[in-house]
Amino acid sequence: MYKKVPIIAYILFKYGNFSKPFLNLVLEEKLPEDWHHYFVAQKYKWRGEWNKSLEIIKKSLKKAEDNLTLFYLLQAELLYLSKLVKDESADKIFDELRKNFFKIPLLARRIIAPTLWSYSISNISYSGVSKVRLWSRDYVEDKTTYLFMLFNKANEENKRGNLSKAIKYYFQSIKIARDIPHPTGLIYSLNNSAWCLRDRHPLFALKLAEGALYYLGYFRENIESGFFVVDTLFHIQRKLKREDVFNMRDMVVTLYGKLPEGKGWGTKEHYKTLKEFFDVRKINLNIDVYENTDEVRNYLKKLFQGKNLSTLSEELKITKTNLSNLLRGRTLKIKGNTIRKIMEKYRENIDLFEAPFPIVNEFFKEKIRKEYFGKNRDKFIKLSTGERIIGVVSTYMSLINRDYFKRDNDIGSLVKIMERDFEGFLRIVDEDLYLMEFLNRIFRVDPIIEARKCLVLKFINVISEKRRVDFIKRYLELEEKDRNLIDVFVRNYVRYNLKWEMEPESNYFPEKFLKYYQLKKTPLILSIYYLDNKLQRKRLINLLDQMVL
Repeated sequence: MYKKVPIIAYILFKYGNFSKPFLNLVLEEKLPEDWHHYFVAQKYKWRGEWNKSLEIIKKSLKKAEDNLTLFYLLQAELLYLSKLVKDESADKIFDELRKNFFKIPLLARRIIAPTLWSYSISNISYSGVSKVRLWSRDYVEDKTTYLFMLFNKANEENKRGNLSKAIKYYFQSIKIARDIPHPTGLIYSLNNSAWCLRDRHPLFALKLAEGALYYLGYFRENIESGFFVVDTLFHIQRKLKREDVFNMRDMVVTLYGKLPEGKGWGTKEHYKTLKEFFDVRKINLNIDVYENTDEVRNYLKKLFQGKNLSTLSEELKITKTNLSNLLRGRTLKIKGNTIRKIMEKYRENIDLFEAPFPIVNEFFKEKIRKEYFGKNRDKFIKLSTGERIIGVVSTYMSLINRDYFKRDNDIGSLVKIMERDFEGFLRIVDEDLYLMEFLNRIFRVDPIIEARKCLVLKFINVISEKRRVDFIKRYLELEEKDRNLIDVFVRNYVRYNLKWEMEPESNYFPEKFLKYYQLKKTPLILSIYYLDNKLQRKRLINLLDQMVL
């Protein structure tokens, strides 16, 4: 493994934190102390523990002077992290690297070049230094180096106000990042281009932001690390007054809870406004009676402006007395049915971004019913039994929030009812808005769910039809905590089923599972080593072997 250490260093650069399994693998090897420290520093950096990473790098630099590749890699990391923590020594480090750039071994140079370019753009005093030399043929031919140079060039043009040039470079970055693949480069390029275009071309920006969210779900398990994409999409949807924004409610609340505390970019404090927007519009499908508050009455009076009580009574099929009591506050409660009558007549005049919670809540309850009874129920009925099971299981495995199924609605029990008594299953769904919404998700295009479901379906289709039945059967028999771990494995198996620069080596994998389901060894090992904790890996391996019938 030691001979392959420089290759692993390049893999970590080429694919970013997507290549985390290689980092976990190499850290289990007996490495020279200086290389071991380099990889440990990488781990801390990816976790956002920059000061810890800096401490290790500074100690390692003193011992790495005889290994030029490692020495300059450490210096580049020192520059990158010093910039993040706003250390004044960053300028000096940059100057040293710039002067010695062509003395650096080629492998290290390719990794270091984007760091220098990025620093020169963000530091006015070096805004023009040696940029031309960095655009040599060697770096253009290295896709990842070229990707970061294009991305940094796009950021530079954006800062100067050259939107068309910035977008040109972002789009070139997107193409290269997709080809590599480099998830971080792809997600950031899509997100930044969407943010740049949000005012001039909001509809185009919407598609770019949805693309960024799709790839966030496709490539990343810790989706909260890309919460900035959710924020970008929210602002664009809000600008366009898109009702789809409310479909993000569960995702926003769930992911927000995983964000770090404190202040600054990427923290809960930074995205507080987004969270508050959904806090006052938290959809509750169990509510059917609401408080008749001043906010509700004032909104209705504004909605009914210019209409007399008799006309309203006739339009809404509500008695004048009841309507008068409602608008004057003599009636303390307002029923969901009453709100739906109002929405039916005045839907075009209702702005969901300004409407009080009861109206927003009833709107989405009605939307769920219309989607389900209007089209998706019939679509589901037309599927074969096997297609229904795969649709239900793949959607379930892709959900971010499964709180509903943690109560009395175990997915395994529901699938059994569906197989045994389909009409009975439909009767259950017809009375349950949560299950209606779940079946709607089988057919609805939702970027993150769609991406995660794509991964699940690819995995299911890799397995033979007979083994597929076995896998689903065993999956449904598992406890929820074990299902969660299998979900992560399934998605990662497809993510890591790529042609890598080297084959990972490990004797620590579930051999029975590998043979029974006729899978590939490389993505299997990488999916296991995606997990940081050794006990988690052991648990996953045992669990996978239990999936063999």
